[in-house]
Amino acid sequence: MYLEHQPIIAAHARSGPDGLGRVLRFAMVTARRPLYLIAEDYADIEAERPGADDSITQDRMQHWFDLWAQRRDIYWQCEDIVEHAGPRAADYLVGYLATLPGLGLAKAGFAAQMAYGLSGCLDTHNHKRFGIRPRTFDHYKRVRTVRGRRRFAARYNAVVDRAGGTAALWNGWCFYVALRRPKVYLNANIVSALHVAALGLNGYQVSDLLAQVARRPATETHTETP
Repeated sequence: MYLEHQPIIAAHARSGPDGLGRVLRFAMVTARRPLYLIAEDYADIEAERPGADDSITQDRMQHWFDLWAQRRDIYWQCEDIVEHAGPRAADYLVGYLATLPGLGLAKAGFAAQMAYGLSGCLDTHNHKRFGIRPRTFDHYKRVRTVRGRRRFAARYNAVVDRAGGTAALWNGWCFYVALRRPKVYLNANIVSALHVAALGLNGYQVSDLLAQVARRPATETHTETP
C-alpha cells in the first residue's frame, strides 16, 4: 500500500511549491476528521466553493491561506533539508514543518511521510494502537530554539521507528481504520488509495473507491494482508 501510493504523492509534492503546498494543506485539514470526509470534500475546499469549508474552523482556514502564501519558501527549505541534512533529515524536517501554520508534530510527521518518505503520523489512532500517552508531545509547543525543536522531533521520530517505521506505520494505520469502519472502506488498500484520490492524482477517484464497499459480497470479511 505505502510503496504503491506514497511515491505518487511524493512525486507531486516534490514537483514544485504548488505540489508541496497542496500536500501540506491536505495534511493540515485531516486533523480530527475522518479521512473519507476530507477526501470527499478536499477538491471543493481547494476550489473555495461555498459551504465546502464549513467544517473547518476560522483559525484553520487562516492557516490554510498562510501555508499557500508561504509555499515557495517552505518548498525550498524542505528540499534543502532533505538534500543536505543526511541521517538527521527526518528530525530536521519534522522540526521545521511543525512550526508551520496549522501543523504541529503529528501533521508535520504526516506531511514528511507523504512528501519525503520520512517520519510518520502519530495521530490519536496511532496513540491508541501503540499505547502512547496523551499529550506526550505537547511540550513541543513551548520549545523556542531550532536546536530544541530538532531534539524534540528526534524523540518523536524515535517513537515512529519503534512503531515499525514510516511504511509500516502507514500500512498499519490503514488496516486499523478499515477495520473500524467496514461500512465505509472495503479494505485497507482503499484507505491508502484515498490519500492519492483526495489530491486528484493519477486518475484515482474518491467516489469510485468509496463505492466499492457497496459491492462487497455479504459473506466477505477483512482478511487482507499488507
